[in-house]
Amino acid sequence: MMMRCLVMFGVSSVLLGCGGICGDLTALYDKGAACEGGGLGECCIDVGVEMVGWLADNMDKAEDIAECSTDEGLTAAVAKHATACR
Repeated sequence: MMMRCLVMFGVSSVLLGCGGICGDLTALYDKGAACEGGGLGECCIDVGVEMVGWLADNMDKAEDIAECSTDEGLTAAVAKHATACR
């Protein structure tokens, strides 16, 4: 319960050590969703590069990554990232 509260208040589940691979991916999309202002383009590119690196590091975990498709937090983060980094 405490971890849920911390996640609701913006403490990443990844930082809490309980996010797993879906939590890692959600954190990356959240990072992209936070891009704004004058540095928007650079921020989005930096996050994109970080995502490519993350995917390269986790290629052997494709089955685990596929299971993330039902993660509601990840789905929301993807939508926010897509809006911020068009």
